[in-house]
Amino acid sequence: MKYVVVTAKHHDGFALWPSRCSTFNIAEASPCKINILDELYAECQKQRLGFGLYYSHVIDWHDGWEGEGGTPDADPTAERDRKKSNPMNTWDPANVTRRDYFEKKAYPQVRELLERYPKLYSLWFDYWYLGKYLNPPEAFRFYKLVTELQPDCLVNSRMDGHQDRHTLGDYITAGDDMILDPDQPMPWESPGTLNNTWGYSERSTDWKSRDELIHFLVSIISRGGNYLLNIGPRPDGSIPEETFTCFRHIGDWMRVNGEAVYGTSAWRIDKEGDSVSRFGGTLERDEKGFKAAFTSRDLWFTAKGDAVYVIGLVWPADGKVIVHSLAGQNVKSVGLLGAAQPLAWAMTDTGLAATLPTVGLGTIGFVLRANVIQ
Repeated sequence: MKYVVVTAKHHDGFALWPSRCSTFNIAEASPCKINILDELYAECQKQRLGFGLYYSHVIDWHDGWEGEGGTPDADPTAERDRKKSNPMNTWDPANVTRRDYFEKKAYPQVRELLERYPKLYSLWFDYWYLGKYLNPPEAFRFYKLVTELQPDCLVNSRMDGHQDRHTLGDYITAGDDMILDPDQPMPWESPGTLNNTWGYSERSTDWKSRDELIHFLVSIISRGGNYLLNIGPRPDGSIPEETFTCFRHIGDWMRVNGEAVYGTSAWRIDKEGDSVSRFGGTLERDEKGFKAAFTSRDLWFTAKGDAVYVIGLVWPADGKVIVHSLAGQNVKSVGLLGAAQPLAWAMTDTGLAATLPTVGLGTIGFVLRANVIQ
């Protein structure tokens, strides 16, 4: 793990720090007597872990404007479409204009966060629909605030109302639990759940398995992305045991194969093999579950320097691996991550042929490192 992103304010409008812009904050509207963000920020600095903050800038159910379209000063009491699916507060919206909300709360709170935590790794803005819930000048002010106060702080694509494509931001945020196609114009990140909800729900018990989590991770890194996994604490702040189980699965795999993840980029192709996976998002997974059938012929790729990493999720029964995508490449050495003994391998007309040990490495699949002379 290289960085964390903590929810400073979500759609409910509650600030997890003692904000001067609204009394709906941890110091004045909760029994909590410690400053959670201050303590976490200090520990992340100590551990040299990137500290990012999530901030819901468009949606605020407590103090925010909840209209749709129109000008920044449109009548806040105008009739709203109560059937729309987007998560706006249509039951008791605040009687403010969009300009009121941005000027009195959103912009000032973003400034507070940038001044209170001077070494932010990123500000993770949420929600999109540029032109429907915010316009380009309003979005640009958020971006300008960040670049003026902390020019090294990264900003994600949802800041200006976009996802899945090039924006004012520094990197693209994919849709929830979605994976983008290769060859994106910017760095990108996929935010993912551990089950089918973002916040804690005792009814959401369909936790992702080891195989599903590693499949998501491998599919993302092979296309050049980062994986941002969500944790939903219980109301008392405790973490469900299933969360730890999920992270242990990833930790066990990363301890053996992290070299194929950190500091790598996408190779010339992301995958070879017959399996086809759908990444239709959180709601689709909730409705249809996780469905993917891998074989030892399914291989994913990352690259770093002269190394090409070949990632398999199934240990072949006969120990034989054929990497067709390396056919014609000038391979000078091949090794198995996590294994001390040399690996038997040869280049053939059909690609790289390698023979794995008879016993696996204690985690899912395998990763080969092939050093290629360019």
